[in-house]
Order: sequence, then structure tokens, then C-alpha cells
Amino acid sequence: MNKHAPIRAALYARYSTDKQNPKSIDDQLYECRVRARREGWEVIDEYVDRAMSSAVNDRPGYVRLLEDIEKGKFEIVLSESMDRISRDNLDIAYLWKLVEHHGVEIHTLDQGKMDFIRVAFAGIVGTMFLKALAEKTRRGQAGKVRDGENPGGVAYGYRVPVGPDGLRIPGALEIVPEEAAIVRRILTEYAQGKSPLKIAAQLNEEGIPAPRPRKKQPVGHWRQNTLNGNVSRGTGILNNELYVGKRVWNRLRYSKDPKTRKRTSRLNAPDAWQVCDVPDLRIVDDALWDAVKARQRAHALARGLIDSTDRNGLSASQGLRRRTYLVSGLLECGCCGGKMTIAGSGKSKRYYCANAKEKGPAVCQGMPGLLQSVAETTIIVGLQHELMQPAAYERFRKQMARHLKTMGNTGDDERKHYLRLISVKETARENIMAAVRRGLVDDEAIAEANGLVEELKQLRAKLDTLAPKTIELPETLPQMWQDYVANLVSVLAREPIAGRAGDTLHQLVERVVVLPHPEKRRAHVLEIWGDIVAMFIAADPDRRAGYDASSCSLKLVAGVGFEPTTFRL
Repeated sequence: MNKHAPIRAALYARYSTDKQNPKSIDDQLYECRVRARREGWEVIDEYVDRAMSSAVNDRPGYVRLLEDIEKGKFEIVLSESMDRISRDNLDIAYLWKLVEHHGVEIHTLDQGKMDFIRVAFAGIVGTMFLKALAEKTRRGQAGKVRDGENPGGVAYGYRVPVGPDGLRIPGALEIVPEEAAIVRRILTEYAQGKSPLKIAAQLNEEGIPAPRPRKKQPVGHWRQNTLNGNVSRGTGILNNELYVGKRVWNRLRYSKDPKTRKRTSRLNAPDAWQVCDVPDLRIVDDALWDAVKARQRAHALARGLIDSTDRNGLSASQGLRRRTYLVSGLLECGCCGGKMTIAGSGKSKRYYCANAKEKGPAVCQGMPGLLQSVAETTIIVGLQHELMQPAAYERFRKQMARHLKTMGNTGDDERKHYLRLISVKETARENIMAAVRRGLVDDEAIAEANGLVEELKQLRAKLDTLAPKTIELPETLPQMWQDYVANLVSVLAREPIAGRAGDTLHQLVERVVVLPHPEKRRAHVLEIWGDIVAMFIAADPDRRAGYDASSCSLKLVAGVGFEPTTFRL
């Protein structure tokens, strides 16, 4: 470097948020220019970041500054103070290693030339400042929630109101009527069986503005995830409890990943959440909200029963999308046990074994395709006219009665054993209590009596589990089932709620096994297996608790004597 050439300097200025005065940038740069002129330095470039936190290391001006340090464009970096450049100790440590390696000095207006000690101390002080600021911010937000105010952020359907003076009212929210109508529409359509994917597509087709996008993102469109969000985190249109007049705060905690340097969130334990009622912000009623939650729980349960074929588990979720075809997902190949998939167009659409079609004859020889219309009609007819016929149901009732009697006999000996133990323990406790009344016992005996109370509680609880589960199977259940299915079939023809009815159909039918006909070349045999517990509950919901409690016994007896309905087509 030419000894007579002026020392080249780069200036850096920054302010934190859009609430601060943007002119502070001009003030910082002016003071830095004055210092550079007094020192005889030549200002090569100026680097600026507006409304950006010092905790962020991907600031455009800061990134460009680091790149030019590596290029050797200057010998000095001058800023108002180190906390303008960064407050993160890891970033400051990296910056110090970079400037030392390239022979660049750091100068600040408040401390002059920075050395290792000063830079390290600035990093510690900066990190402490950020931590204290986060704690104060969190404390302030908690106070707002306790006072019934909004701690920050504005969800779709709401806005910050403006007061008589034309200024926004901090901590307040009000409902936006046109957005609230969209929220009610989304939740209603989802509860009726429409998929989030189709709801979002329809909203985009109608040109309805999507929720406000995040910073740095262009104006977006409705997406499936805008609705789905995350159930446990309370994100997404379908999970925001503010819509039912309940504000939940402190559900998440945030920290910066030291590896990626990105801000990440983790779920707090429910007992750390701060929940308060805000009835003036309610948009939907409890009945609609409960219907949405019920469908989400059903999907979550079904997702757990579906084996994913990809490492991300996406195939399981895809199986839960709104079904294009009524019986998709129910049909199994009787030759290999694989699922059957639909192919073709128009009226010639047919179901084929997916293994035979995609993996070849080494896995499954396959069979002729089963017409979609034939499959749907046969399953509906089977539900309506074949499953739970009176004669078969009567045989089932008798088998169930014998099963319950056997269970009672088997458990008698064990129940007698526990009854004897309870009698012995009760006698021992009564003896101690009699001695207590006469004043003949010490603290150790009283402690023994208390222990006996706990033992008796456990023994009685065990005895209760051994009581035979009784269930009353009404004689009229077949007729109740016929009436229920007739109503279901009529609902399937009504488009607005056909999706929900289709979900119900899938709950009633456990599976449909498709086999090639043993005699006819292009014909099939269909075995329709009904879910016995779901069928009973659907036909007789008043006895749901009893059916749920005896589900194991019901399924066991059904497996023995409640044969599937078989059709030879």
C-alpha cells in the first residue's frame, strides 16, 4: 500500500425499528464523516440498514460490509458504536476474526479504536441487553394480556381500531366484518367435509384477498396451510381460538438456533399458557368450532392408522384429503392385500390393484378392473340391505350373551380373591381405629391405618375393573340401522354435505375385499366388512358409552359369528 495514500474508511449506520426516527441514519453518518475528515481518512463507501435489529446477521448493509472487508476495499470500519454494528456476541466474535485476518481496524465514535478486550466486552454487554430487552418485552406482553389487551400481532378477521383523534388504539382489536364472514365460511365448509385445499382454491378463484403476508413477502394467495396451520400451536384459520372469544398467549417460546442463526419456536407446557376470555372478539359459535375440532380429531386418528410410504409421512396426509370418489381407500385386493386405485376416464373408470399395476406380477397377478359405479352401488346396497340383517343380528345377540356370561364366570375366582383381601384389610383397619378410640396406639399405628386406607382404595379400584361389562343390545337395532342408512344414502346425493357423509361411510365400512370371480372371467366377488362398533353407535347413539365400553367384546364376537356381506358380480 502506498504510504502517502489516504487511509480508506467505510461508514456503517443502523437503526432498529420503524418506530424510531429514520433521520438517525443521517445523524450517524454525519458524525462519522466529521470524524473521518478530522482523522484524514477517505470515505470509500457507506453501509446502511434501516429498521433492522442488531440481533439479525443477514442485514443487507451488514452483509455487504463483510463482503467488502474480504475484498480489501478499506482499512477502517467506522460506526457510532459497536452496538450499531452488532449486539450478538457470536456475530461480534466472527467480525473481529474477519477484520484481524484482513488487517482492518474497527473505530467507533464513543470509544475510538477497538481492541480485543473492548470488542469482547461490547459483545457481552450487547447480548445482555438483548436478553434483558426480550424479558422486558415478554413481561409487558403478559401485563397486556392480564389487562384484556392484545399483546401484539393482528390475526385475520381483526384490525387495530382508530380512535376519535385518528390515531390507532394500542392493545385494542376489533372485528373486520367482511373478513369475519370469510372465517365463518371457511370453518363451515371444512366442518361439512370440504378439504382445505379446495376451500383455498375457491377463495383464490373468487379473488378474495388472503391474510396479510409477512414482511419481505409479496402479496400472496390463499394456501392449504393458511387454513390448516398447526393444531397444537394454534396457528392457521382452523385453529385460532380467538375466533371463539378466547385469547391464548405464551403458547410458544422462541430462541435463535446457534447453527442456522434462525429464530425458532417450541411449544410451552399447557400450564404455562395464559388464557383469557374476550367475548367481544368472538366470530364463530361453539357448535361450529366443535364440529371443526371433531373432524380434525377424526383425521388425526385416521392418519395414525395409515402407513406412510415416504419418509416425510406425506402419503398418509394425502390419504385424508377430500375423496374424489366415494369408496376410495376402502377397496383391498383379495389376492395380495394391497390397496386398489382408480384409473380410466368417464364411465369406464375402474379400480385396479395398485401393486399389480405399479410393481408387476412378481408382487401381484392382479385381476380385471372393477367399475367405479359398480363398486359404489354394491357397497351402498350392502350397507342398506345386507349388513345387520335381523336373522344374523339375532345370532349375534345370542353369541354376545354367551360371551358375557363366560367372561363373568371366568372372573368370579379372581373377584372372590380381591373380596377376601378387602375384608382382611378392613378388619385390620377397624381394629386399629378401635384402639385409637381407647387411646392405646401411637403415631406409627395411625400411619399404618392411613396406609390401609390407601391399600383399600387400590383394591376396590382393581375389583371394579374385574366386573363384567354388561351391554344391552336392543331387539330393534336392525330397523334402527336401516333407518340410519336410508338417511345416509339420501345425504350422499346432496353436494354441500356429501363430503361429510362420505367420511361417515368410511367409518362404517372397515374394508371391502375384492376377489376375482372363481367362474366368470371378468367378474368379481366383493366382501364388505362393516365396523360393528361404529355401526351400532351410528344406529343407536344413545347407548354409545355402553358400546364403547364393550368394544373389545363386540369385535371379538363379530369376528366369530358376524360374517361379512358377500356379493358375486
